[in-house]
Amino acid sequence: MFDSNKLEFNKILSHIGKFCYTSKGKEHVNSLVPLQTITEILLEGKYVTQARDLINEAGYPPIAGINDPLRDLHLSKN
Repeated sequence: MFDSNKLEFNKILSHIGKFCYTSKGKEHVNSLVPLQTITEILLEGKYVTQARDLINEAGYPPIAGINDPLRDLHLSKN
């Protein structure tokens, strides 16, 4: 098991949170915990590689103008 304090994990999450466009994204980042097994680490590494390859191939998605989708969905129910 990893020591979150030694990894300065909260400092990393705080830095990543600055790049979130929505409050839900920030909530998700703040709920993350360090991966515990090599299997988890390798699987997540594959996801990162796939995302990087998609960005390299197609460019960054235009998400700057996207509002919090959950808020919009909630408003549409009323």
